[in-house]
Amino acid sequence: MDEKKSQETYSINNQNPSHQGKNNQLLKKVKNGSIWTITSHGGSQIIRFLNNLIMTRLLFEEAFGIMAIVSTFLVGLQLFSDIGIGPSIIQNKRGEEPEFYNTAWTIQVVRGFVLFLVALTGAVPFSMFYNEPLLAKLIAVSGINAFIQGFASTKLFINNRNLDMKRLAIIELISQIASMAIMIIWAVIDRSIWALVVGGIAGTTTKTILSHTMLPGEKNRFHWNNEDSRSLYHFGRWIFISTMITFFAQQSDRLIFGKMIPFTLLGIYHIGSTLGNIPLQILKQLMGRVFFPLFSRINEANKDLSSAFTQTRWIILVFAGWVYSGFIAGGTTIVDILYDDRYLQAGWIVQFISIGCWFSICMDSYGAILLSRAKTFQLAVSNATKFVSMIIFIFLGNKFFGFKGAVLGIAASELCRLIVITIASARIGHTAWHQDLFLGAIVAGVSICVSFADIYLAGYDCNVKIRAAVVFFLVSLLWAPVVFKVYKTFLKKIIYNKY
Repeated sequence: MDEKKSQETYSINNQNPSHQGKNNQLLKKVKNGSIWTITSHGGSQIIRFLNNLIMTRLLFEEAFGIMAIVSTFLVGLQLFSDIGIGPSIIQNKRGEEPEFYNTAWTIQVVRGFVLFLVALTGAVPFSMFYNEPLLAKLIAVSGINAFIQGFASTKLFINNRNLDMKRLAIIELISQIASMAIMIIWAVIDRSIWALVVGGIAGTTTKTILSHTMLPGEKNRFHWNNEDSRSLYHFGRWIFISTMITFFAQQSDRLIFGKMIPFTLLGIYHIGSTLGNIPLQILKQLMGRVFFPLFSRINEANKDLSSAFTQTRWIILVFAGWVYSGFIAGGTTIVDILYDDRYLQAGWIVQFISIGCWFSICMDSYGAILLSRAKTFQLAVSNATKFVSMIIFIFLGNKFFGFKGAVLGIAASELCRLIVITIASARIGHTAWHQDLFLGAIVAGVSICVSFADIYLAGYDCNVKIRAAVVFFLVSLLWAPVVFKVYKTFLKKIIYNKY
């Protein structure tokens, strides 16, 4: 019996009609959820990207450097107080019961108000640390975002739990459009950094209102249940520690660089880092909003979670490898096409950041399966590893190679985090290191070969659009055999309901 169960996969070899029907229904939700998640976050990233292009032409470089510090401060507040309310609702069996999610909502509202107060009290000391008086006003006003966000409906998480992503996608896109519209209008009238602040508040307000009005289900109300609060604490305690460490691991680079380099260069770094992270953020959303709930449901049903993990991971990593090979090879060309001469330095930043993003994608796929099994301690350890190694590599890189070495140190820290979480995942029976080595070697080989081609063309003053086309063609050509193999093995079966 054990041998038979070990050979069973999530989507194959289950001949029970009722089970097959449930599998087909779940598969349909995964397909639709994946499509709407990519549409939502992909669309949001495109909107942000277009907004970024417009704003770089309306505002000065220093504005993006200062706003990077403000955003990092606010993200830090969010992560320092994160107890995993959303993941708790998604993962807990009682996540759709009113007592549970209303208790979670009450905690969320109180948390938002506390964060707003912390922003007010911390604004002046933070501005004094960076010797920039404007930071105090920006942080105090931007803190309103945390207060508004605290009232967002838990129906956002319940819909996510059920992989009902269509309405969530629409809400996300409308919020981004509202934010972009207000930001541009303000910047045209008054070309100041306040356009970025007011636009952010507009987007948060829109999303909070729509979360209550567009999503089906009961309205949230203030409620408290001691048992549910303990359950939230039990699940979220390591998420709290993990996300607190995540802040240091993923956001503190801007805080560190804010003391090392001028705000103008920090603004250019922010542009390059944001551009390099666009594919990563889309794939993070796909794993967090689709594969984490999927793995949670498979785990609840005692199905073969390892098989589902390795199969879905192939698809994610092949797509990520194709995209980031292009970013690593053609980062300077991409920036040359999109931005004016003030931002040319962002080109090599895109390349270095993209190396770290590839490692991060590999790591985050492990994170989804660990979170589905409530293994939050391992996530905390991996993030702590990244933070410690990042501090070491940034300062060593800066000492021996200057700012370029410091940025490359961020990519090196992502590799350290990947190694730690790969070992942790293998210890609970989920190993896929062979995928990382195989696809990582292809990313490295394709990136090096195509980057030499791009440098060669640049040496002959080739038109930048032609260079971009050559990079895209060569990367796609070299990845074609792998993409075809994945389509033949996995995607084709998924499309025709063979899983």
